[in-house]
Amino acid sequence: MDTGEAALNPFWPALASACTAAVFLAGGAGHLLHPRRFAQALRRQRVLPSAVAAPLAVLVGAGEVALGAAALLALAGQLPERGPSVVPVVTAAACFVLAAYLGVLLRMRADAGSCGCTPWEAPLSAFSLVPATVTGGLSVLALAARCAEPVAGPAGLLGALWGLTIGAAALAAPTAALSWRTG
Repeated sequence: MDTGEAALNPFWPALASACTAAVFLAGGAGHLLHPRRFAQALRRQRVLPSAVAAPLAVLVGAGEVALGAAALLALAGQLPERGPSVVPVVTAAACFVLAAYLGVLLRMRADAGSCGCTPWEAPLSAFSLVPATVTGGLSVLALAARCAEPVAGPAGLLGALWGLTIGAAALAAPTAALSWRTG
C-alpha cells in the first residue's frame, strides 16, 4: 500500500528518543539526588549569582527529568498529537543552550572546576560538550523523523537499545576522558 510517503525505518527515531531519554533522565536524577554537588559546581563556575545556585540546581534537575520522561513517552507513542514534534525541539534547544554555556565556560573560565553536566564528577574540558552535543543532535534527528507512531518491532527495539548505549557513553565521556588522561 503506497501512501505517497516513504515509510521511516523505526530504528532511527527509537535510537534518538531513547538516547535523549537516557541522558536527560540520568543527568536529572544525578542532579536531584545530589543537588548540593550540582549547586557547588554552579558556584565554582562564577557565572550566575551564588544565591541562585541551589534553587537553580533543583529546577534544572527537575526539568531534565521532565524532558527525559517526555522523550520516553514519545518513544512509547504516549504523547498527544504534537508531542513527538515538540519534545525534540525543546530537548534540542536545552542541549544547545547547555553546549553554548559550556563553550563560554571553556573560553572564559578554564578554572571553573566540574562542568556539572553528568551525574559523575569531571573537570571542565572539551569532553564536557559531548553529552549536550550528542543529545542535541539526536533530538534534531528525532524531530526530523517526527515519529508520531510508537516505535515497534525488532528495528525499534534495536534502535532503542543503541540509543540507551549511546546515551550512556555520552554521559560517561567527560569522566572517561579524565581517567584516560590521568591513567
